[in-house]
Amino acid sequence: DDFLEATAAPPVDFIKIDVEGNELAVIKGATQTLTAPGRRQLIVEINEVCLRAHGTSGAEVNSLLHEMGYKCFRIRRNGTIIHSSSIDSEKTDNRNFYYVKN
Repeated sequence: DDFLEATAAPPVDFIKIDVEGNELAVIKGATQTLTAPGRRQLIVEINEVCLRAHGTSGAEVNSLLHEMGYKCFRIRRNGTIIHSSSIDSEKTDNRNFYYVKN
């Protein structure tokens, strides 16, 4: 949020988050951007091993984004996308999830 505000950047509508376990910190640091009016799309890599090493989980990341109004979809290895209401920590090592907010 601070960087976008300081640089007077145009509104952001797509963000890729792949920060090896620091996803929750990035999302919390971008709260203004992620909750601003307008459509936002995110691709978030969920790696449970890295998230656990930082004291969090994919479920916690998913919960925060859900609270912000995002719907979650899992990107399958074959490229198809399916709705996902939760993140199964046993099956999400290095998986990408697509989030969208209208």
